[in-house]
Formats: sequence, structure tokens, C-alpha cells
Amino acid sequence: MDAFLGKEHIFGLYSGKTDRDIMELGRGETDLLVFDLSGEIKALFRLDLPISDFTVDETRNRIYGITADRDPGVAVFEFSLK
Repeated sequence: MDAFLGKEHIFGLYSGKTDRDIMELGRGETDLLVFDLSGEIKALFRLDLPISDFTVDETRNRIYGITADRDPGVAVFEFSLK
């Protein structure tokens, strides 16, 4: 659904939904996969709020996501890859 290419990692918001499901259910996902630059999965984050778009601050270990609710806002998630 959305991706972010960082200096050391690739973050991908995973849907698993078909186009039809997205049309019926809308966008908004909670699974965020993290890969190294070779494509190896390093982490799976299960967010507590569904988001539709995001960006990552790798220096501060934060994910900023646009929430997928009636009144969208910005949610901030802290993460660690250690």
C-alpha cells in the first residue's frame, strides 16, 4: 500500500487485500514489514491503529502515519530494530 526507502532499510505497509476488498473495506493497514537493502525481512510491526500512508524518521526511530478513520490525523509510532 505504501513504502519508504531509508538509508539501511525498506519499510512496506502490507495489505493482503484484493482491489475489490480495498474498494469495499477502504484503505488502512496495521502490518508494516521492514527489510534490509538485500530484501531480507528484519521485522514485522503490528501497529495499533490502521494507517494509509506513512514516512519514517530513522534517526529518532519513529513512524509517522496518516490514520485511516473518518477524521484522519497523524499517528506517531516508536520502533526499535535491535
